[in-house]
Amino acid sequence: MSSTFSDNLHLINGRVREMMFRLQPGQATHEISACRELENLLAELTRTAAWLRHVAPDALEDVDLAQEVSDYRQSLEQLQILLPTIQRQLLATKIRLEAAGNHVTAARAWACASQGTL
Repeated sequence: MSSTFSDNLHLINGRVREMMFRLQPGQATHEISACRELENLLAELTRTAAWLRHVAPDALEDVDLAQEVSDYRQSLEQLQILLPTIQRQLLATKIRLEAAGNHVTAARAWACASQGTL
């Protein structure tokens, strides 16, 4: 039984590490795909939390499962460090998009006003 838990958690750890890698600064991740990746990561973490609640405490005596739990914990600690960077990037993007939107609005107003003078 704990072998199945260990194998499942091993797969989960791989998926979580992949998602975190794609969210790393410097990766060619578009903001929209970063948002989707965050949604997918949250869903994976939520499913894993629910799944881990069903693992019996004595199952952690299995060395492989204990190692996978340790790896999962390390991934969560790395995610805790990564999230503020992602937040800063997304906020910077939001500010940039708002500025571009304001520029477009001003250009539209200017174009409308200019048509009246011609």
